[in-house]
Formats: sequence, structure tokens, C-alpha cells
Amino acid sequence: MSNQFYNYISTLLVEYFKKAGIKKGDRFYLQLDSGTDVFHLVEALKILEGTKPFRYKHELGEEYETFSIPFHEINLVVAYTSKDVKPDFLVTLRNLVGEQKGVWENSALISIVSEQLDSIQGGSSDLQKEGMPLHPASLFNNLRNEIENRSLEKVDQIILLDNLNNLVKEQSFQQITFLVHHQKLYLHLS
Repeated sequence: MSNQFYNYISTLLVEYFKKAGIKKGDRFYLQLDSGTDVFHLVEALKILEGTKPFRYKHELGEEYETFSIPFHEINLVVAYTSKDVKPDFLVTLRNLVGEQKGVWENSALISIVSEQLDSIQGGSSDLQKEGMPLHPASLFNNLRNEIENRSLEKVDQIILLDNLNNLVKEQSFQQITFLVHHQKLYLHLS
């Protein structure tokens, strides 16, 4: 998938968090299809302006290094699965952000995973559920607005809107992951 698409998704997330606001102790999660998708989205988030390193040392383990995105007085810590970080460790981080002690004071957490883990889902808000920025309907509305508000040739605009409508119909018949079908349309728009 294109880096441009991951940059688009990271921008959508930041805009959502700015608009909706983040409170200390908030926990969000996003489940993607593969470790590669996780890596690319994390890299897109990492290059956002204002990110800063975040480190945590568990008493029984090595230091964990990631980054955070500041939203006023709250730091949104970005945690994600990788070859060195397993989903169970993210559950530990989720619990720590709830306690708001030490380096976790005034923090929120976004966990980006490629494996399903019920314990993360149970204690966090799914960024793909209805009303959230990565729900298919929200993505379609964002893309529709972008198509309608861009200075495109009328023919190009009609073609893109037609493709978007076809993707909406396709998505209602089969559960395709949001990254796959939204990337198709986004690449046409770029």
C-alpha cells in the first residue's frame, strides 16, 4: 500500500482526536490485517509534527521505546505489535494508562495490532466502530467530501464518486477490510 495512504489515515486520526478531544486514561485500538500494515501506519504517525519519544521500563523487563503525540496536556502514547512486542504486553500498557502513575500520568493510549486480542478490545475504544474515524461509513464520507471539494474536472469527479458508490455497495455485500477498499479509491484520488 502507498505511504501516501497511511499518511492520509494518520491525518484522519489526528484530526479526529483534535476535534473529539482526548482525556487522560483514554484507550483506543486499531486492528489491521498484517504486521506490514501496522508498521506503515506507525511510521506515518511517527513523522507527524510534534511527536516525541516515550519510554517505559517495566520492573520485570527491558525498556520499551515508542513515541507519543501531544494533544494539549495529554500525551497519546502509540503502542503497537512488532516482532519484539506481543499483544499481551499491550494489555499491560493499557492497564498502566488506566492507573495514570509515573510516566503514564496525563496519558492516553492507542494500540495498533495485527492480531485479535479480546482483552485489548474489551478495555479500549475500537477506532473502526460506528461513529469513529475509521469506520467504513466515516471513511466513505471523508472521501466523498474530499472528492466534492477538490478542484477536479467534472468528469473525474463523477468517475471517482461512481467508484466510491460502487465500493459502498461492494462493502455491504462482503466484509472487506477498510484498508483494502479505501486504499483503492484513495489512490484514484491522489
